[in-house]
Amino acid sequence: MTAVANLNGQVVRKDLGRMEEMLIEDKPRVQARVVKSYSRLTGDQKKDLFREKAGVVELTIQPGTTISADLVVKRNQHDGDIDFGNAESGRNLPHGVFVDNIGLNGLRIIKGQGDVREIFITAAKWVPEQTRLFHLRANNIDGETTLPIRLRVEKQMKNSAGDGVSRKPARR
Repeated sequence: MTAVANLNGQVVRKDLGRMEEMLIEDKPRVQARVVKSYSRLTGDQKKDLFREKAGVVELTIQPGTTISADLVVKRNQHDGDIDFGNAESGRNLPHGVFVDNIGLNGLRIIKGQGDVREIFITAAKWVPEQTRLFHLRANNIDGETTLPIRLRVEKQMKNSAGDGVSRKPARR
């Protein structure tokens, strides 16, 4: 394999070595999704959760509050704990928004204790209105990530009734 780049009009090549073997996996070892409320999904919705055409989940939070959602994993080739990290659990969250109440061992789904875990997201009171995509990443399993989750920070909720997300004032 060779990498080629054009730098200031000059072609630069770098030998990357020889590839011994390439394996194409059927499925990732673990698949993970965030949903508003797993218990509210119907049987068909639960089956479709891990299909390729699953849509982007959207969560809405007000500054100074905490919301909850569910992290659901499907184990294809991994039976152990799944570690999503500590303070850095939410990747690309807006400044002042974080995954909260993660416990001493961080955001972890423990072997034998089910494949659904409630997560909490908290926004500081000063976070401005914005929309941002974020994801969660399994640190100990080849860096598998959730599908993107759209987070809307809104001062006034446009339609908060019946959206399946619980809200409470932030602890701070």
